[in-house]
Amino acid sequence: MLKKLMKTWPYLLITVILTGTLGMLEGYMMIRLMNLLDLALSKQMHMFKTYSLELLSYALMLVPLAIAATLSKNLFKKKANESMKYYYLEGIYGKNINEFHAQNNAKYLSTLTNDFNTIEMKLIDSLYMIIDFGTVFVAGLWMIWTVNPWFALIGLGLVTVNTTITVLSNKPINKQTKLRSDLFETYTGYIKEVLSAFHIIKNNNLYSRIKDNFRKQSETLQHKGYLIDRMLTYVYGAQNLSSDLMVLIVIGIAGYFALTGRGTVGSVLLAVEGMYRILWPINMISEAMPGLLSTKGIIEKIEETLKNTVEYEEHEEEASLKEAIYFERVTFAYEGQEAILDEVDVTFKKGGKYLIIGPSGGGKSTLLKLLRKYFNPIKGTIWIDHKPLKGIKKEAYFRKITNVEQKVFLFEDTLRNNLTLYKDYSEEEIWAALTKAGLKEFVKTHEGGLDYMIYEDGKNVSGGEKSRIAIARGLLEHADLILLDEAFSALDYDKAREIEQSLLELEDVTVIHISHVLFREHEEQYDGIYMVKNKKVYPYKKTPMIAS
Repeated sequence: MLKKLMKTWPYLLITVILTGTLGMLEGYMMIRLMNLLDLALSKQMHMFKTYSLELLSYALMLVPLAIAATLSKNLFKKKANESMKYYYLEGIYGKNINEFHAQNNAKYLSTLTNDFNTIEMKLIDSLYMIIDFGTVFVAGLWMIWTVNPWFALIGLGLVTVNTTITVLSNKPINKQTKLRSDLFETYTGYIKEVLSAFHIIKNNNLYSRIKDNFRKQSETLQHKGYLIDRMLTYVYGAQNLSSDLMVLIVIGIAGYFALTGRGTVGSVLLAVEGMYRILWPINMISEAMPGLLSTKGIIEKIEETLKNTVEYEEHEEEASLKEAIYFERVTFAYEGQEAILDEVDVTFKKGGKYLIIGPSGGGKSTLLKLLRKYFNPIKGTIWIDHKPLKGIKKEAYFRKITNVEQKVFLFEDTLRNNLTLYKDYSEEEIWAALTKAGLKEFVKTHEGGLDYMIYEDGKNVSGGEKSRIAIARGLLEHADLILLDEAFSALDYDKAREIEQSLLELEDVTVIHISHVLFREHEEQYDGIYMVKNKKVYPYKKTPMIAS
């Protein structure tokens, strides 16, 4: 992720140049201002007027320069945030589907909100702060160098002391910050669960229990934040003490020089102002550095969430189904469990229609997950024509298949966009898919028709209508392979039978359908009916109705 941040270096470079120019110009003005003060005290009016006009011209230059520096900072911050968040989103969608689902979504939500907010404040803002105050610091060193080089060495000594304190405190603060990030992840997951179970909590009077758990988790999280703030307070206290001591030393020496006639009033004030310009940036940078360094643990954690534990090189671009998909002695087991499929051999021919039945937990959905490329077999091979499915690139394969899940997700968008999934289809294609999926009347009876607005995850659409929308998507995409997982479970008997008939009539499309019901009148139209049971897949004898 840091590599993505570094790609914004042109914006950072512009910020450094503008901010550095602004800081050095302000430092130069202060030197000239103190010279102006000495000229006034010595009553050299001609030189005083010349210096005054020069300072006025520099002051006018500061205004546009300050605006440009601020704008460049904001642009850098915008680009840096966008770059890292795009990187993370791309990384999420690079996850294997099974590994993504194995994680609680709260992990990703917490990262995109809490962790990225922390990175913005403690990394991006701190990085700019170090640049900004770094230029002020250099200008301050220049100012006191013109008074006495030894003052500049004292300023560098101050930097050394505060940097040492920062380095020593970094490890414990970094550890606590990472622990707090983990707590935020747990807390986000808990909040998500509580809100999702709102009706259960209300109906069963569980609020008092939820309230107690919420208080405990909140207190734990806040306490961890308190510990980090307390550690930082000690660090800042030590840094401020060293800074104050060195300022007193410089002011004392400068005052002594003035009293003994080895310095002017202007030089004393310049030394004081220069030391302030060293002290203030060092304090601000010292406060920023522990936070900036503490983001290391968070970034490592973010990178960890994007890793796939199972990696396999996919090299085949072509995924079209021309002959058949067949399982050759395929064995599969979920991690830490015994095999759910054992040496399975089954063939699905191009354009064939197949029904998969069997008892709950027998392996039907697992068979479909293997076909969807969510998992790879632990033994044996799934072939598409003469190519191992394992070696075909996911992006190429997913373009050739349509999944109709039992739980259908709908975007908060128009019916049209939920059907087309933002792809271009003609009106004739859309209406043909709607008719076959039994949605024609649904569209006609709702105001707006295809532009009817569907709320978040289809809250204003029935379960049966959701299933029909998903089926219409598959019909619309003209996929080589349609995979259905209990797609008719939310439909009434007649509508389910009608839609199944539409699927059976599709030409050159392979349909593999997991269901607990076989319609007797459709039995002869299937090219194969298979029972998944006892870790095997068997051809099933035809029967009027089969229940799981």
